[in-house]
Amino acid sequence: MQGGEETNDLEDDERSKKQAWTAARSGDKITSLFWRKSKDSRPSTNRRYGSPYPCETPAVRIQSIISKPYLKMTSTTATNSKSSGSDTNSSTIPTKESFLVHGLEDVQPAYAEFDGQMYAGRLSANNGDRVGDTMFWMFEPTAQEVENTLVIWLNGGPGCSSFNCGVMMEHSPVTQPLRPAGYCCLQPTPDLEVNDHSWTKATTMLYVEHPWGTGFSYGKPEPATESEASGDMYAFLLSFFQVFPHLATYKLYIFGESYAGMFVPSILRYIHRENLKVLAGESTQPLIPIAGGAIVSKTISGFR
Repeated sequence: MQGGEETNDLEDDERSKKQAWTAARSGDKITSLFWRKSKDSRPSTNRRYGSPYPCETPAVRIQSIISKPYLKMTSTTATNSKSSGSDTNSSTIPTKESFLVHGLEDVQPAYAEFDGQMYAGRLSANNGDRVGDTMFWMFEPTAQEVENTLVIWLNGGPGCSSFNCGVMMEHSPVTQPLRPAGYCCLQPTPDLEVNDHSWTKATTMLYVEHPWGTGFSYGKPEPATESEASGDMYAFLLSFFQVFPHLATYKLYIFGESYAGMFVPSILRYIHRENLKVLAGESTQPLIPIAGGAIVSKTISGFR
């Protein structure tokens, strides 16, 4: 293939991805299944069907948790040379203890049963001229069956919070009562229960609200392409591993469902390319210890 033809193909591919991304975030699609960016911060509704989306069910409950000072809602910045253009200043790097979650069992007693530590808050995800913070909630068990592994979980949308779905409804240590398929009807503010099938039995779980504009993650301008969103995630991980350096030796996997079928491959590709630059001496950033990924109930194009 001639160089010019290859360039045109890449431009066409990027253009089609941008069109798919824009279409998925506009019109009758769901722009935020957890927290619409409105003055009163009410949970969003599924505008496509004109009724609350099932993923929203525990929103009132998680609002009562997050509104209390257990999850750190004050942005804490860990600078990195990608975003700041200068060497990292260790004095600006917060400690992991500043993100430690404690007292959550006072809100929901089931959290007292989790054998491990929880960390949550927002970290800098500055990506070149684009400035923002990414919200995370991590469950680090005292012991895990698959040692030295870390899994990032992403829900889809784009705009579906990994807190509202992954944490509250799927595979975190504490969820709303889990029901068989077809069960009717979920309560809007259920007491949470210990999840006997939590993935934290196997690994450390890191739930990230991705991309910017989802939940409590924000930035300007918001991403317009998968490449921009993946760059934001890469910038977040640079900050994250500065705060949690012991996890930089773990094998990192990125899992997701639904529209995360777009997120996961794009993020893996972006990290792989940045790691190649590091190995070639073209970048001074640390290697991100990516080991693999998985997608379920996937979307892998602009349409399901």
